[in-house]
This record gives sequence, C-alpha cells and structure tokens, in this order.
Amino acid sequence: MKIKTMYTCEVCGTDYKEQCRAEQCEKSHRVDIEIARADYLPIGYDSSLKGYDNSLKGFPVRILMKAKDGTSMLYKRCE
Repeated sequence: MKIKTMYTCEVCGTDYKEQCRAEQCEKSHRVDIEIARADYLPIGYDSSLKGYDNSLKGFPVRILMKAKDGTSMLYKRCE
C-alpha cells in the first residue's frame, strides 16, 4: 500500500503534492478584503425585464470589495 501526502490551501481548497506550493497558494489569495459598498435594486425589480419580478431574493447587484492597501474590485451579479 502506498501512502500519499497532500497539502491543501486553506483558502481555496486546492490540493498540492508539495508543501511549498500550497503555502505559495495560500499567500497569493487576498484575504485582507472587506465589502466597501453593496448596491441593491428595489424589492421585486428585474432589470432584464425592465420591470418587477419577486424572484431576485434580495441579493445585491454589485459589490465593491476593498483591500487594506486601497486596491478595490467591483463584482457584478450575473442573472
């Protein structure tokens, strides 16, 4: 029987054969981020129909994430 040792990035869950690769992966992820802004639509609004639909469940349409160093990234909801 063979024993296989794997190292897993604790941020994204990717498995590696080498410990140094898993450590590199962990260090490469931005974990110093927070939500700076979240943009919502009025209840029931569906932009694709240019009208109202109650199936959107209140999720934001855009989220602005900011890191401690001031860099930011804007995420948009895909409907």
